[in-house]
Amino acid sequence: MIKLPISKARFDPIELLYQVAFGTERIIIHRHDKEIAAVVSLEDLQFLESAKNKGQEEITKSLFQLAAIVESSDDAIIGKTLDGIITSWNPGAERLYGYSSKEVIGKSIALLIPENLPDEVPQILEKISQGEHVNHYETIRVSKEGKKLHISLTISPIRDTQGVIIGVSTIARDITERKKAEEELKTSREELRTLSARLQSLQENERAYVSHEIQDQFGQALTALKMDLAWLVKKLPANQEILQKKVEDMSKIVDNTFKTIQKVSTELRPKILDDLGLIAAIEWEVTELQKRTGIKCKLTLPEDELVLDISRSINVFRILQESLSKFICFTKDLKVSIIWDSKLELLCLEIIDNNQIKKHLEILPLDLLEAKERALSLGGELQTIFQEGKNIITISIPFPSSSVNSTNETPFATSKPNTSDSNSLLATKKSNPKPITKILIADSHAIVREGLKQILAEIPDFVVGGEASNALEMLEQIRTSAWHIVVMDISLPDKNGLDLLKQIRIEYPNLPVLVLSTLAEEQYILRVLKAGASGCLNKESAPDQLIEAVRKVARGGQYVSESVAEKIIFDFRVDTEKPLHKKLSDREFQIFFLIASGKTLTEIAQELNLSIKTISTYRSKLLQKMKMRNNVELVRYAIENNLIPK
Repeated sequence: MIKLPISKARFDPIELLYQVAFGTERIIIHRHDKEIAAVVSLEDLQFLESAKNKGQEEITKSLFQLAAIVESSDDAIIGKTLDGIITSWNPGAERLYGYSSKEVIGKSIALLIPENLPDEVPQILEKISQGEHVNHYETIRVSKEGKKLHISLTISPIRDTQGVIIGVSTIARDITERKKAEEELKTSREELRTLSARLQSLQENERAYVSHEIQDQFGQALTALKMDLAWLVKKLPANQEILQKKVEDMSKIVDNTFKTIQKVSTELRPKILDDLGLIAAIEWEVTELQKRTGIKCKLTLPEDELVLDISRSINVFRILQESLSKFICFTKDLKVSIIWDSKLELLCLEIIDNNQIKKHLEILPLDLLEAKERALSLGGELQTIFQEGKNIITISIPFPSSSVNSTNETPFATSKPNTSDSNSLLATKKSNPKPITKILIADSHAIVREGLKQILAEIPDFVVGGEASNALEMLEQIRTSAWHIVVMDISLPDKNGLDLLKQIRIEYPNLPVLVLSTLAEEQYILRVLKAGASGCLNKESAPDQLIEAVRKVARGGQYVSESVAEKIIFDFRVDTEKPLHKKLSDREFQIFFLIASGKTLTEIAQELNLSIKTISTYRSKLLQKMKMRNNVELVRYAIENNLIPK
């Protein structure tokens, strides 16, 4: 902006005005009766140039027209020195701030600045003095009445004929109403999100309650009935073939009914989520998806178990469940990766569809609205990407370390191991073997405990010496009496089953524990064995296998059914000669290759349309898998294995 004398504005030839203003962005034009601030763009200057041959009267008219435009502007247009002293003040400024030009000309712009922003003007003036421009800067200003106004500022330097910055021009627009509307919209969205989260929570609680009641009332009753039928078959005389056949038919009906109840209960709320945690539930969900749809799924899980509170766990599980459900109509090949980065405190879920075509991606964002809202409620985000012919869903959710427990540590305090005589059965077991096997049964359902006692009573040297209906009762009995074996339900009401097993292993490392569950054994076998169990058995199989399992575990062995043992061996057969980079997922290898090629994390994030946090998480994971410490080692490995040019 250039401040011209009145004589120049009114009488100098347009050539001089053009020479003064050419190449600048603003010009202040003074009229003899009052000041008028005019904004003159390069287009306006070109207009002035075209008018230079029209005579002095036409020039003066054109200048006053430009001045009138600014005078009638709704925006506040202010000129000031580099020290912040106001030099011009248009009517728009008067209307916005309430001060007349006589009240503010010659005074500091600090007159309009709130007390809590004392450093703002010096910082802006410093930028302007260096030739920078400030565009659409949103801030707060104070009117004459003391009212705080939300303002959008566009600020530019004023230069003289030599290009030296001599002042500052400011265009201020009142955005108070817009800000108010934005705040109301934000509040409305937050309220709707809170309401949605509340409704989801109520829905989950209701599902959990109904599922629990079905399992508790019907499932456990059917389990006990099956045990009674098994006992009855053994008591029937050999010549009662008709009765034996009838009992067997009844047992089949019980089995089918039990499976139906399990199916309904699981659809409401997967029992494995409450009993074994998030990672086990995700593994189960992906496995069930493969069985149900025939879709090939490759699953990558964290090496360590994660223990989250149940509210977070169910939200993450539902996000994955809803995301997977959108793919089943379009694909036959999925890759699911779950990554936990303890340093970034970030849980990442990635679903890659290797077969889907781009036209289906367009409907995914709307279909995934509920999953997106769940992710947002946890402070995370859900993105859908189409890249390299593949549809990808990425979910990133921050979890403070305080909300995540690693299974390498017990998540609650433990008591000092009992070394008194009450545990002497375990201490003297080898040197002074007992003819009696003393058993503690822990199950929250009395009818199931009775059924187990009835089966075990068939063996003379088995004695059920105690019962417990919850984890605290069981721990108390373990600490006060001696036992050869504990037979416990994995779903005791007051403790997580895996955590309970870890505590028993810490306090009584020599005490065998046989775990019972209504879940299929392959869904939880590895986790309960890792947590400290000596064996596991599905309750449905208890009538036929319980005695064998108890006898083997009590002798110090481990028990799993033959079919499950074969499956474990098959699933965990690995190729030890596989190169390190072959162990990476497709996404991990892609990021490994880009890092080895010399790209930064920011460049990789931009190229893959992912956040830097997500890329950093993948980098940490692939370094861990490849047992490397930094990018230098990654590059060296890539060169040595001919993955990038030397």
